[in-house]
Amino acid sequence: MTRKKALLLLSLLLLPLALTVFSMGIKPSIANGGSARVRFIPERSELGPQNEIGNEIKVAVVIENVTDLYGLSVKVYINDTYFDYVSHATTIPVEDYPDPVDPSPYPGILHADVVAAKDEYNATTHILEIGYSSKAPAPTFSGNGTVCTITLRVINHPIGSGSIDVVAIKFIEIKLAGYGAPPPPISYTSEDLVLTMNLRAQPPGPTLKIDEYNYKGATPHRAAINVSILNLDEYWDLTGFDLKISFNPVTVQVENVTLGEFSIRFNLTYQVHREIDNENGTIWVAYALEPSALSDRTIPYGNGTLLTIEINANFSSPIKFVETKLAAMPHPERSEEPWNNQPYAIAIPHTTVDGKADIISVKSYPIVDDLSVTVESNYYIDLVYSSTTHATIIFKVYVSPNETANTTVYVPLALMFPEDTFAVLVNGLPVDANISYNGTHAIINVEYTDEAISLGIESENIVPEYSAWFLLSAILSTAGMIFFLKKYPLSF
Repeated sequence: MTRKKALLLLSLLLLPLALTVFSMGIKPSIANGGSARVRFIPERSELGPQNEIGNEIKVAVVIENVTDLYGLSVKVYINDTYFDYVSHATTIPVEDYPDPVDPSPYPGILHADVVAAKDEYNATTHILEIGYSSKAPAPTFSGNGTVCTITLRVINHPIGSGSIDVVAIKFIEIKLAGYGAPPPPISYTSEDLVLTMNLRAQPPGPTLKIDEYNYKGATPHRAAINVSILNLDEYWDLTGFDLKISFNPVTVQVENVTLGEFSIRFNLTYQVHREIDNENGTIWVAYALEPSALSDRTIPYGNGTLLTIEINANFSSPIKFVETKLAAMPHPERSEEPWNNQPYAIAIPHTTVDGKADIISVKSYPIVDDLSVTVESNYYIDLVYSSTTHATIIFKVYVSPNETANTTVYVPLALMFPEDTFAVLVNGLPVDANISYNGTHAIINVEYTDEAISLGIESENIVPEYSAWFLLSAILSTAGMIFFLKKYPLSF
């Protein structure tokens, strides 16, 4: 009796050690066959066709229809071509996980107390290894149970039509053992995780956009206008841009062009070309990925500012794309258009949206005494002539090609009057205009195209203008006459 008790005690002491050694490397004599089944249960069996990159999927590792399980060791390999390992949660023992562990319909596995031999993920080999055994006097486990759940993130979702089957996770080693010394192996069958990946449609190319800048006030005026990239998908793998932009040098001068936060964030900072031509009204800039960042780069995506154009504006100017090129990193493994397995960079398809410096200049022109005409216009205008004979004031105007000027003139009724006699002329010809009166001013709003060279305002009467030279001449003439009369008095 004493000898039997000693043998039993020795076996109980050696059992955890034996199971630990088993989980670390002792191979069971039967690797396949038998009633137990080891497999994966994913929360989704299909991915796509919507873009899944960045999305996560949870997978459970389960053992089904097992009898008298006392220890286990499971090694799985995660397909790093399509997935990143995010995390895992081990669900051992069943006493700690008595309810179904989503996405598995089963609770945890093994009975307490348990001994952990291995529970870690190797980021280099992409292998997750989990090894546990129960510890006497824990009972054996029979039925269905969940070993762990694994969370994966999709990192690659191919482009095309139809679908492909992807082995997402595969078993590279499984050991199941019963109670005993040495622990008896339990036979099993296993199934790797195969997911159906519905190929996604090619994402549209990005949009290049020049912002519109709005200002109303005194000019010249300094402003900063952004050139942005919008809705850039990682798929396009942007590595550089080449942009030619035009502006009207008559109304706007470009003082500087600087890189925007998007270019800086993704290291698109290697200068290939930079030219500002204020005589012809052009900007040409080209930047590429900084070579030193090639080995540790983040693929550009999303929205952001590529460039900032610093201007000094007197009036408005369209700011337009003349030529745009976006370059992608070579991907010879991609067979779809526009890649076509080419071993060099391809042009990224994209759309463009032009912008504008919408500058409304506000300026007052003194006409006579303290009476001034105030003009608000988005294009060049300057007072050149006023006539007391014809009650007319005339402005010289200029409009950028293919654009329309919108000009509002505020004329004091104390200067030109009466109401309801005002008329507007463009290039000397009457035009329709919106004329209103507020009791002190005639408010004249008129639009005209780039064919206009002059704008005239007429009324029935205008207060005569006396210039400083006229007044000075009058004073000198009067003084001379007085002197002459005193020296040579008139006699009748």
